[in-house]
Amino acid sequence: MKRDVQIDAIRGFCLVLMTISHIEGPVNKLTFEFIGFAGGAEAFVFLSGMVAGLVYCKRSARISEAELDHAARSRAWTLYQYHLGAYALVLAFVALLPTLAAPLRGYAPLFFDHAGMAALLGPLLLYQPLFIDLLPMYCVFILLTPLALRQFKRGREWVWLAGSFTLWLLCQLGLNDMLLEHTVAKIIEPQFGFSPYSWQMIYFIGLWVGFRKFRDGHLFGAYHPTLLKICAALMLAFFTLRHTIRAMRWADRNNSSLLDGVAGLLPSPETLQLIAEATFKLDMRPVRVLNFFAVVYVLSYVLERYKPLIGARWLIFIGQHSLECYAYHLPLVYGIRVFEGNLFDPAAPSTPILLTLITILAVVSLTLPATLHQRHRAAQAARSTTPPTSPTPPELASDRQPQVDAGAVEAATAERSSTPTEG
Repeated sequence: MKRDVQIDAIRGFCLVLMTISHIEGPVNKLTFEFIGFAGGAEAFVFLSGMVAGLVYCKRSARISEAELDHAARSRAWTLYQYHLGAYALVLAFVALLPTLAAPLRGYAPLFFDHAGMAALLGPLLLYQPLFIDLLPMYCVFILLTPLALRQFKRGREWVWLAGSFTLWLLCQLGLNDMLLEHTVAKIIEPQFGFSPYSWQMIYFIGLWVGFRKFRDGHLFGAYHPTLLKICAALMLAFFTLRHTIRAMRWADRNNSSLLDGVAGLLPSPETLQLIAEATFKLDMRPVRVLNFFAVVYVLSYVLERYKPLIGARWLIFIGQHSLECYAYHLPLVYGIRVFEGNLFDPAAPSTPILLTLITILAVVSLTLPATLHQRHRAAQAARSTTPPTSPTPPELASDRQPQVDAGAVEAATAERSSTPTEG
């Protein structure tokens, strides 16, 4: 199956959105959940599942189940190493320069209060600071991927998806809080983060979509006109509600009377609280799920029919190296938070301008890890196609030693680039 570079472009776009959303500033306020009660993280997890479905289905056609399981374990180990590297880098910075790192206390309190415990729990995936909580659950999802795909191929996809939905539903009823209370909470005060019991549903639906795309050649087959209209209407409704709430908060912060004329049409404080609970991101609450999949259905139709991102070369480029870019952005945004907290005066007129420039530079810098990984992968491909050294005399070398096939290098590089990556 030919690689769909639009998927890479969307992953690249999600990386940009997540980088911006993790840097406080004017750009963050404009882009954070701009489309409604959904954002880059949901799309990133969904696309990670979808790409895993495409890649592992392709691999399963030529390798055994045992080899596929080994490939998944190898990938999970790579993800774990990237997570551990980012975690250790931030922890070491806090341990060595606690005064300078003070602005990070709200993001990783255990790093400051008990660095030794943090050093123990982090590698066990039992403590996950803010922003460094996506890769750990993705490690688990990847390990389960071959098992899920085997169920899909045997016609049991609805059984697996029903189990995934049931686990999500139990989390909505308090499963996550109960598990935390009887496990991690007995050791430390739990750090808020993504609930894997809820977010797994987003991943496995993405995996199923990738499986169907590989099997059938398309995402959803014939798009139903009525369903498209319903999803588009939901998108518009959630977009309007999300930005109405944002306008209300802005008016409240600035003591503005701009919305006084329509006060009777605005949600009450009680309604706002219900909306907040129904769209809570960490537990992937129902309204957020509905909003996200309405967006997925409409945008997939647009992407398949019009292919608007075919020419988005930079987004495609960073999307093809999404794991490296994601891991890179974690210490980057922590460093920016330190820089901002120590040097910027929030009330200074120049602060918004400086934060805007920093945000732009941070986004542009995603090119760096993508470029380094591309060169590393190309070097690996070249080594894998270079013949071993033999004792052939120099005068016969040109006759007997095979030359490196540039096409083989390119093919090997393309194969490695299809490896699924996240968040």
